Amino acid sequence: RVDSTSHTTLSDGICLHHRNGLDWQEHCNQWENIPDRIWRKNCMNDRKLPLHELVRYRIPAKYPKSWIYYIGDEEPSEYLIEDFKSDGISLIHREKHNLLSDEDIAKAARLKTLHISAETHRNLFEVVDYFTCAEIESFIGNSVSTFSANQIALRNGMKSSWYNSRSIPLASSFPVFHIPIVYTYTEESHVLGQKLLKASILSVRGTFGTSTDIHILYHGEKDEQFLLWLKEYSVIIHHHEPQWLDMIETMRQNGNPAHSHLFLHQGNYIGTWQRIDLPLFIDAEYV
Repeated sequence: RVDSTSHTTLSDGICLHHRNGLDWQEHCNQWENIPDRIWRKNCMNDRKLPLHELVRYRIPAKYPKSWIYYIGDEEPSEYLIEDFKSDGISLIHREKHNLLSDEDIAKAARLKTLHISAETHRNLFEVVDYFTCAEIESFIGNSVSTFSANQIALRNGMKSSWYNSRSIPLASSFPVFHIPIVYTYTEESHVLGQKLLKASILSVRGTFGTSTDIHILYHGEKDEQFLLWLKEYSVIIHHHEPQWLDMIETMRQNGNPAHSHLFLHQGNYIGTWQRIDLPLFIDAEYV
């Protein structure tokens, strides 16, 4: 439906799972106050910020999105739709926008009755949303929710984040959540830097195999041999052309080597600053 009306693709969208209903608020109140000295204060919106702002901060600039498939405890309000519209994102809801009728769902499930609702067949509607969500490339949800936690696990930690931030409680008993490993590198680095980087990548592959994604923000394009080596070990390369090179070179030249050895080498100093651009490239809550 999205593709046919707006000429977009699944990679242009996000599945957003939002928990804020009264039953969820009651669950959070009980869960956060279990007297076992475990910190659990991440059940709702992080820092109580508006949902559209929390989502905006979780969309890498290099991979902008134009629409969101919204799954929530209730239909999105007109105010919420307008909030996302102000960020250039269309909010789409299965029931509110008539993407799939209750009758069609009943027929697909081969039910004896066509008269169904979220009140009478809540689990069935959750299944529809779950598998629809799983087809969308990127996901943002609430990590305390098992629905969201499973969507994050499906994506192996990539192209997924959670607006409530912090931990995934299910991870303590369901060890399938992966944190992507990300390196930064510039061809201007000292020659020893490349050797140490190779050793680290080989160590990761030797320990985790290919179960964990390895990314690298790579500055430069001359070292074809090293680029081929990275591809051989299935490293995901993000070509990085920082916009701040002149600025930090001025900072380096004015720096005091007595405070940091990095001021002595232009390439090493660039490599240190590359990490500030990680959110522009990496679609994950933590790296």
